[in-house]
Amino acid sequence: MTAAHVLDENDRLRAGVLDSDPLDGCEPYDVTQGERLLRLRRELDKATKAQDWPEVGRLAVELTRATNSQSDTNTHLLDGPAMAEPLPPLSYFVRELALVDGPGAPHLDAGYGYSLKTFSEQDKLLALATGGLVWNAYPVGNPRRVIHVDLEQGARLTTRRYQRLAAARGVSLASLGDRLVVAAMPRLKLTEQDADSWKRLMDGRSLMLVDSLRAATPGADENSSEIRSSLDMLGALSEETGCRALVIHHARKPPPGERNTGGRYSIRGSSAIYDGCDAVYVFSAEESEPVAVKCVKARSHGEEPEALCLVIEDVEIDGDRKGGVRISARGIELLQESRQASQRVKDEKEAHVNSHKVLEAIRDQPGISTTDLRSATGLNGARLAAAKKVLGKRITVKKGAEGVATAYCHYLGKLDREAAE
Repeated sequence: MTAAHVLDENDRLRAGVLDSDPLDGCEPYDVTQGERLLRLRRELDKATKAQDWPEVGRLAVELTRATNSQSDTNTHLLDGPAMAEPLPPLSYFVRELALVDGPGAPHLDAGYGYSLKTFSEQDKLLALATGGLVWNAYPVGNPRRVIHVDLEQGARLTTRRYQRLAAARGVSLASLGDRLVVAAMPRLKLTEQDADSWKRLMDGRSLMLVDSLRAATPGADENSSEIRSSLDMLGALSEETGCRALVIHHARKPPPGERNTGGRYSIRGSSAIYDGCDAVYVFSAEESEPVAVKCVKARSHGEEPEALCLVIEDVEIDGDRKGGVRISARGIELLQESRQASQRVKDEKEAHVNSHKVLEAIRDQPGISTTDLRSATGLNGARLAAAKKVLGKRITVKKGAEGVATAYCHYLGKLDREAAE
């Protein structure tokens, strides 16, 4: 409907619609859309009979705007005055993690199986429900009502993990009431057909954990950009309910022998998955290492927080060594130190293996030079030096004849020489 449907051209000219601001004086009404339209039509008729042309023009444009709004409910228009309003400050689940709450696009956690992303997010939900610390480090403020939609683990494993996390925190799960609830293996897909069911799960809640995107989109091609429609639906439902979604997704495993760098390109599937989310976190881990957590996108917050690592440790409860479990955030330096320590252990093992090669070569060729020793063992200078350090006094090195370059000759130490004799 347009203003031309309400006024003829002469009326529009008399009303001054073309020369004045038609929205001057418009005020909001706290009534339903249908009641508002009815009121506007009645007021327009009354103003027309009274030949109050400026009022007719104003009401005509307001009626046009209201009618168009009713006929196109999927489009939300912001006019100049609305955009000029000061924006409220962002609200957070965890500010230090750039984890924004309230309505909006879903957040995403990506990682491969043993990065413990689901376990870590269960601890986050428990912290939000209790008003405690996320990962034993980050405050959340007042308790929230949260929901875990479990499409992967099943009720037993999910419940057992919550029990262990709660025990380590000294929290009674029973005392939480419905602040933390689990929907275990529901028959739901992230499709428009199930939108109402998802909305009911989100109503009255602050955060919904969805584990996982793949399980919630069976049959969908995650390498197609169409996968984003599932995330967009969660975003739309969040705008309606005020409940933010946090979706767990899988990451690509690095090729054998390569480390996972934890960047955005480690996220499995189409780049539309990354594009469709607000904050994106990548979880990565190697055997016997802390879990690295890196924020690779912080759309609403605007700045990606520093990377961190998570340490997961069992807590003894009533004699049960695995009665509880605690997840703690540490600086990323801990991961670097862990990797350096692991490398030292690896180097030491290698040096011990190589020391046997060196000892055997010296036993076979007493007085062997450094060059010949490297050739016989296949070791470079650094590895040969490390192997000789392991051997210590088991070998002796003597300075040979001087020439263009000084030669060093290698012999068995006294004990090994006597044993060989």
